[in-house]
Amino acid sequence: MRLLLTTHFGLKGGGLAQVVRNLSELLPAWGVSVACLSGEDLETTAPAYSLRPRRRLPRIALLANVLQQAARERSFDVVACQDIFSYNAVLGSGLPSFLVLHGFAVEELIGAGYVSPGGRRWRYVCFLERRACRRAPVTVAVSGALAERVQTLGGRVVLLPNGVDTAFFRPASAEEREASRRRLGWEGCRLIVFAGRLVDGKGVDILLRATALLPGRYVLAVAGDGNKAEFLKALAVDLGISHRCFWLGNLDRWQLRVLFQAADTVCFPSVPRAGAVENCSLALLEAMSCGAPVVASAIGGLAENVMDGITGRLVPPGDAVALARAIVQVAGTDFGCRVGKEARRWVEANREARRWAREFLDLAHCVADEAVRHRFVAHHVLPGRG
Repeated sequence: MRLLLTTHFGLKGGGLAQVVRNLSELLPAWGVSVACLSGEDLETTAPAYSLRPRRRLPRIALLANVLQQAARERSFDVVACQDIFSYNAVLGSGLPSFLVLHGFAVEELIGAGYVSPGGRRWRYVCFLERRACRRAPVTVAVSGALAERVQTLGGRVVLLPNGVDTAFFRPASAEEREASRRRLGWEGCRLIVFAGRLVDGKGVDILLRATALLPGRYVLAVAGDGNKAEFLKALAVDLGISHRCFWLGNLDRWQLRVLFQAADTVCFPSVPRAGAVENCSLALLEAMSCGAPVVASAIGGLAENVMDGITGRLVPPGDAVALARAIVQVAGTDFGCRVGKEARRWVEANREARRWAREFLDLAHCVADEAVRHRFVAHHVLPGRG
């Protein structure tokens, strides 16, 4: 099979980039030839096509032209579109295709300031979202909240949360962990970690306020970058905790693994943004796979992947006091060790990457074969909303 993974968005960082990289690395084991089309150059071993110039709101015609160029160079059996824009570009091409939703496009563009509710661009994106969900033979949703959205729009949906490489993201031995903490200068500290984009909706400001409520031995390491980085650094100064905050920037997966293994807790304090909530956070699954005790907001896909008191702690979004209390409960405690081990077992059983990639490939085969597609849709899509 020849598979094209497409997205308008850039793939230099973030969970979507890692998802595409994981698929491009795992699927060839089953004889699949994978190529990628993205808004920016993608660091992958698969053949890649870059969409330039990349715009805030893409021109569908530009996407369609680049797609047709890629199709002429390589005859694809199926196209897996990772956003509504690229799916709308595929329409009319005649190529078998399906839609994969990683987030709420309309709300995320509102939160980023690209569109205003009720405006012309907002109506355009709503139209694209509705058309993509209704026209796709099947839509893959990475969280239950996204699946409900697709059903509301009249689409056919399959729930397939992201998978994580559990062989790579693994717990460290006690000796490895202590050696890493000594090397990084965090020996004797209670290490809190955040990994993700520094943008609205991630709740890093709430985490900073929670850290300010904790004793001085609690330090915060922030891995990631974004348009709120300078604001957050200034907030740390205002809160008097700048000496306890370490801004690490974007890390590669090797560095991220060391950080998760060294952490006393990894926090995901996301808050709703313009109606959108966090979906299937890959960083959350990677931290859990490393056996790190996690504390997350009780919203969206975070709550779908963390069982409170069993595989981590869930707290109300936006509540710095509750977040601080949960950090104290899990950081360096027997309870934290217990939920970290249980989180690792749960991820191995439910979110392992090879199993996820195999299910993705089975779906791609069904979409490529029209006769099989109708039987698959009839038996595997989630029931419609009554």
